[in-house]
Amino acid sequence: MLTRGFKTKALLKDALRPYVPEHVMFRRKVGFRVPVGEWFKKPLRSLVGDLLLSPQAKTRGYFNARSMERFVSEHFDGVRDRQKQIWALVNFELWCRHAQ
Repeated sequence: MLTRGFKTKALLKDALRPYVPEHVMFRRKVGFRVPVGEWFKKPLRSLVGDLLLSPQAKTRGYFNARSMERFVSEHFDGVRDRQKQIWALVNFELWCRHAQ
């Protein structure tokens, strides 16, 4: 019921056929960009700093504190785009805090 040959979500598409135009239902997937890098520079700047530059993160000893400060400031100052790395580090720090 979920697939018909190579067509996925057949049941869902059959149910929505009266409500959704064909050109929308059968178009290719479209991704969307989330401006995480800009969020880290502006509305989430203090969160990033509080997490990655906190005494708690520094004493954990997984990363060199000076290198982390440089890394974060490069992104904040627009020297280098570090959004992917900061995203990973923020999640890692949150995981460390949760795992304690």
